[in-house]
Amino acid sequence: MLNIGDFARFAGVSVRMLRHYDAVGLLTPTEVDPFSGYRKYDESLLRRAHQLVALKELGFSLEVVGEMLDGPPGLLQQRLEQRRAELADEISANRARLDEVERRLRLMEGNVMEMNYTEKSLPEIEVTQLTAEVTDQPEVGPTISPLFGRLAQAAATQGVDSDLSLAWYDMRDDGIRFAACGAAEIEVEGGERATVPGAARAVVTTYTGPIDRIAEGWQALGSHLAELGLEPAGVCREVYGEVPADHSADWVIELQQPVR
Repeated sequence: MLNIGDFARFAGVSVRMLRHYDAVGLLTPTEVDPFSGYRKYDESLLRRAHQLVALKELGFSLEVVGEMLDGPPGLLQQRLEQRRAELADEISANRARLDEVERRLRLMEGNVMEMNYTEKSLPEIEVTQLTAEVTDQPEVGPTISPLFGRLAQAAATQGVDSDLSLAWYDMRDDGIRFAACGAAEIEVEGGERATVPGAARAVVTTYTGPIDRIAEGWQALGSHLAELGLEPAGVCREVYGEVPADHSADWVIELQQPVR
């Protein structure tokens, strides 16, 4: 048996917290002296104490910790797997935020990508498209990638042989509307036949680099338009050339912006 001080030391918690855990029914001492009130703990309770502390550090409330420790078999693992998925989502979201902050810092420091620009007309293109809307730029990638995946799977299943892989973007006051586009012959659930409008005049450039820095390519194109006194006129396009299996590798994407 361990007195409360030794048990607290081995469990890695304070004596005050042990008393609190006792008060809320999470970790009850093995013995309590009826005269002195001294608490004693069997060594076997250390395992529960370590579980309690670990679950609390994972962000679970003490109420939920109690449910997990005293609940039916399998509940603990189920809740831990759920928490793992939540933490993975948080890490992914924070990584995207960090990437966006770093991108903004590069722009604030004047580090605009050096790219080559040309002007040309853009033809109308008949496509099958899957559309979506998001509020902020960082949401575009995770949303549009599955749409292209659905188009590619449908094309492979239907034997449609086409290199067409295009996206258009419409910047609005309340967010961004966009579409993943493939060959018009593709039939896919939720898809629609559409005509991507042409443009008599557009400025284009080829971006080569990781997909998570594509926004910097558009920023550079926007700066180039401002230098020339040109204004965007209509939806912009991305036409995908090389799409690597490893998304951290370099992509080759033509950025197309109609202008006036």
